[in-house]
Amino acid sequence: MFNACQATDAKYAGNGVDWFQEKGFDFSEELNSLFVDACLRGQMPEIAVSRLIYGKGRIGAWSTPKSLNKLFGALCEQKDAQAMVSVLETLIPKNVRVNNVTVHLCLTACCEVQSRDLYQRVVELTEGSVDKENMEKILARHPIPEEVVEEQEDEAGEESGEENTTA
Repeated sequence: MFNACQATDAKYAGNGVDWFQEKGFDFSEELNSLFVDACLRGQMPEIAVSRLIYGKGRIGAWSTPKSLNKLFGALCEQKDAQAMVSVLETLIPKNVRVNNVTVHLCLTACCEVQSRDLYQRVVELTEGSVDKENMEKILARHPIPEEVVEEQEDEAGEESGEENTTA
């Protein structure tokens, strides 16, 4: 069924996962990959996200780094860092593997939306998933967003400006 889903049929991929789960069938890495592909063909990664993070959902436990990276690539294009972090928070406790590309895509999205909190959450969640040398390279390429630092500098600039006017 997932292979038969065309671009306009992405919602049926989600329905297929729901039905499969209701029947108590077990998933596989192949089914997970086909499901993610079907959602992405329909340009609806949010359907995949909703099924992967669904509380009782088991399909997420079958995610592979390859299928996860396909999904995260689409989410990165949409600058949906929050969805990426939600997926990581759900799947990492299920022992789903992530790799350098996964971390790179997540941090790229976090930097795009200038979210320091999401950035730090990605670093915490993926700690130990990527070897230290590669993690350092990724972090060097994607420095932590400076949204908080800029606000502090603006406040400091205003205070020093006030002192200069009174002097």
